[in-house]
Amino acid sequence: MTELEEEVRTLRKELWQSRDATIGATATAGSYKARNVELEMLVHQLRTELARMDASLQVAQGSLTGRMNAAWGLPRRVARKILRP
Repeated sequence: MTELEEEVRTLRKELWQSRDATIGATATAGSYKARNVELEMLVHQLRTELARMDASLQVAQGSLTGRMNAAWGLPRRVARKILRP
């Protein structure tokens, strides 16, 4: 076998390996795209549910954001009172 034939054989082998790697990467990318769509739908559902809960809480007791700020501020105010000389 000549040197040229050996080089052709090596290049063909590398070509097939590259083709197989490309097919595998394409399949992996497809599965990632499908998972991304699932996660986007889940995020949309969670945002919708959060908006619904926030709207119902606004009607009942004021905004969810206001209640969260109050819950955060209460321990801080108590700590300030305790620590003041």
